Amino acid sequence: MKRFAMTAALLLVAASASAAARAYDVRAVVEAIRHHSMPLSFIEADAVVRVVVDEQWPSDKLIAEVVRQSDRYSYAEIAGRPVLFAREPRYRLRVSGVKIAAMERFEAVAKYLELLMHQHPEFSKFQGWGYGGSFLGGTPAYVPLLQDKVTLTSSGEAVEHFAQLLGGDRNVFFDVGFFNWGDVERRSGIFYGRMEGATTQSPSDVVGRIHGKPVLRRETVRGDLLRGRVLGPLLKEYAVAKHIDATPAEIEQKIRADKEWEKDYPARLQRELLKVRNALAQAQNDEQRQVMTKSVAEMEEIIATEAARKVRPIPESISRQISRQVSRDYIRTRKIDQALWHDFGGGRVIFQQFGPEPLDAYRRFLETQQKKGVFEIVDKSLEASFWNYFRAEHHTFCDAAEGKRLMTTPWWTGK
Repeated sequence: MKRFAMTAALLLVAASASAAARAYDVRAVVEAIRHHSMPLSFIEADAVVRVVVDEQWPSDKLIAEVVRQSDRYSYAEIAGRPVLFAREPRYRLRVSGVKIAAMERFEAVAKYLELLMHQHPEFSKFQGWGYGGSFLGGTPAYVPLLQDKVTLTSSGEAVEHFAQLLGGDRNVFFDVGFFNWGDVERRSGIFYGRMEGATTQSPSDVVGRIHGKPVLRRETVRGDLLRGRVLGPLLKEYAVAKHIDATPAEIEQKIRADKEWEKDYPARLQRELLKVRNALAQAQNDEQRQVMTKSVAEMEEIIATEAARKVRPIPESISRQISRQVSRDYIRTRKIDQALWHDFGGGRVIFQQFGPEPLDAYRRFLETQQKKGVFEIVDKSLEASFWNYFRAEHHTFCDAAEGKRLMTTPWWTGK
């Protein structure tokens, strides 16, 4: 469902520094610490915070400077693990009724997040393993990280349980961060990783290459995930080469349309609920009643979650900056899709959650890039699942006329 999250803020923390120090995003500092071989777990603040440090400083000094320069972060050892975490109330919420004992981490994370989201609406759009792009779709035999047994206390704060999910391997860390869901909505999610030095890599660790740079198995264990790792960067390069971007006028028009959409959103939810209730009342058999009863429950849950949602006020200047970026990204994505459809032979168009997608043009684009050697699928066992998305028939396809309209007109303007 289309939503536009406007919760980010931009902060810049000033500090005195040595000649070698400069301003870094806190996430970049965390990556530097991990490069120092410290498995630091991290919960990212709902803001872009910059601190002035030297990446070569020892890990303990880097952590101390983040905490000293920004009131957004705290540091503590939680369940015996080093954690740099955002000072945000939702991570200190207590979760009870946890029944996870000697369970494989992959299953434990999924089970715990389901309970967390059920008990606390603040986590209703919190993502699991899939955010890390690493561990969807079952437990591969060659990724012990997923199979480590973990045990959680029956009650505890969310951040405590995140740390307990690290289990007994001292090289495992967790990471909570933000990402763009479908290039439209800003969401947060968690993934678990393990410190792996370059010396532990072997040829079998490399599953693909993009511009000659290796993509490692621990980052991408399935072909469809490798496809995502490949397609995103190549589409950005394509947009740059074709000079594809949104104009200022287009961005302003999109912002106005989004404001109208947001204003009408609660009323639209109620209208949708009324529709499904009417459909339930008119159901002709048990199967229809079962389907529509589920639809009514889902709509009621969406409305309740929306009513409970608390949005922090954001300065108008920052809110507008975020709106401009979201609108620009959305329009640019639509223009890239249309350019691909034109340049790569048209073809079938499918409906997706955040807009139409030129399925055949995507495939031809990737086939062309592969032939040019721009990317390579090293592990041939991933080849089929890499391409299956484009061959599957389960998509919702546009008819030819509608597909052409969506790929040749600025339909997102409402005109």
